[in-house]
Amino acid sequence: MKGLGKAAALCLFLCLALARTAHCDIHRYEAMLQRAIDDAIAQGVDPGSFNTRALDPVGSDFNCPVNRPREPASSVHKLTPGDIKVVAALGDSGTAAMGARAKTLLTNIIEYRGVSWSAGGDDDLSTCTTLPNIFKEYNPDLIGFSLDQGNENHANARLNVAISGSIAEDLPGQAWRLVDKINGHEYKDIINVEEDWKLISMWIGGNDLCEVCEGHERNTPENYIGYIQEALDILHKNLPKTFVNLVQTVDITRLAKLDSTLVCTIIHSFVCPCPTTGSDEDKEAVKEAAAQYQQNIWDLVNSGRYDTTDDFTVVVQPFFMGVDVPTKEGSDDPDMTYLAPDCFHFSTKGHKELAKALWDNMLEPVGSKSETWPDFGGPIHCPPEDNPFLPTAKNSGGKIHSESNAGAGAGAGAGRETETLDGNTGDKGGHSLIGIIVGSAVAAWVAVVAVVVVGVVWVRRRRRKARSTVPSNQNSDKHPLVTK
Repeated sequence: MKGLGKAAALCLFLCLALARTAHCDIHRYEAMLQRAIDDAIAQGVDPGSFNTRALDPVGSDFNCPVNRPREPASSVHKLTPGDIKVVAALGDSGTAAMGARAKTLLTNIIEYRGVSWSAGGDDDLSTCTTLPNIFKEYNPDLIGFSLDQGNENHANARLNVAISGSIAEDLPGQAWRLVDKINGHEYKDIINVEEDWKLISMWIGGNDLCEVCEGHERNTPENYIGYIQEALDILHKNLPKTFVNLVQTVDITRLAKLDSTLVCTIIHSFVCPCPTTGSDEDKEAVKEAAAQYQQNIWDLVNSGRYDTTDDFTVVVQPFFMGVDVPTKEGSDDPDMTYLAPDCFHFSTKGHKELAKALWDNMLEPVGSKSETWPDFGGPIHCPPEDNPFLPTAKNSGGKIHSESNAGAGAGAGAGRETETLDGNTGDKGGHSLIGIIVGSAVAAWVAVVAVVVVGVVWVRRRRRKARSTVPSNQNSDKHPLVTK
């Protein structure tokens, strides 16, 4: 068999058969995959044929005036971009940038943390658009951003403590891990916890929504917000001088629009079937859960729970609420260049637009923030010269997001139009399956499905491992919202 040797193909098939019972771990998969690739190369296959995506530069121009603050900000409500010294992030595989630079499905399980929209710091803004790289323009001494690739335990992760496969239940453990890292040996001589301003971005909910149809108590809207509250309380108590971006979750039923392609349909049926390939009733249940998740986030932050001091605040950044699947210019067909090969995670091009959207949201006053990506493909916007402070509820005139607006923004088609993502810069080549796996068509499809299934098993194992990493002496009190 050309490309995929018979033995390797058999291993893939057995792995697929065993994956549903969680007997095929990631180490066996990686070893099997390497044997398959080595066998293909030995039979004369060009190693370059495994690359199916072009990874064009995704940098941005920066034309904003940079005025470094003369003195450190005395209040979180008078915080400028140049005041931020430390960046960090909590979340799931979206923040870990799983598959972001993947050229094939075979490399989609790699976490490319250096290009993460909210935490990555590879190169600089001219070649890699991320939120930390924007902040580096204001403070070249910024620290905490993740680099290159690796999981949450790799040195490259730095203060990006996101763990692939995480759900809201895992956030308190991530919060404690971040507190421990900032206060630990590695950063004790670099970060002054009491004096250095920290920017922490948090995004969670996609995996929770994928599990809605399974009926787990942990995924109820009440528990979802309870775990987020617990994580925020940990940060509030232990990390002064902190500005938290709490990014709204997205209604992932919109991913079903990608199921016009066979590859995406197969992948979604394993990775996240409920909101994508599930029944109409399943999809409606997910939409309702997403809307309630979003409303609960508004309610928690609008309660003022995290506005009790001048050195800590939480601001909801809602740009994800109205986002739809990106489409090609002049067409209704999905533009897959914004997504990783698995049709679920973001590519570097997608991470670029996420970073810009989050930055734009951060510059908008509380109560007047965009709930979609209004300037998709546009330039990096600048803070107003007459008001350079990062908006908070207090310095925005006490405005909050109204419940009526939240209800309109939450859920697909809830009384307002959603905006599609039609970009025109930093294009990547389309991702053809040609060259992903060489050999017969049957063996190729078995390999694709095996990769997806094993990836799911791996993520679930990572999730279980993540839940067991909370230090025993740091089990914070559960809030009334958390009902186990």
